[in-house]
Amino acid sequence: MQAVDEAGNVGMDDSDGLYYQALLGDVDDNCVVNISDIMSVANWWRCKCGDPCYAPRYDLNGDCDIDIVDIMLAVARWGEVCSP
Repeated sequence: MQAVDEAGNVGMDDSDGLYYQALLGDVDDNCVVNISDIMSVANWWRCKCGDPCYAPRYDLNGDCDIDIVDIMLAVARWGEVCSP
């Protein structure tokens, strides 16, 4: 399940609890969306809710499956950085 806080940060319910991404697509939380993030999302390709491989962090649109839409959401944010 995805949620957005007042600052626009994306939060998701992960196995470690609720976390927030400062940028949608910044799955490694280093404040920049780059090839590392895109490859990370792609590594979880075809994982769905209930699958052992599913990790909500990589399901950027929160629809319970990690697919091309999630990869393209990260690609669309390429080069964006966190604001101070």
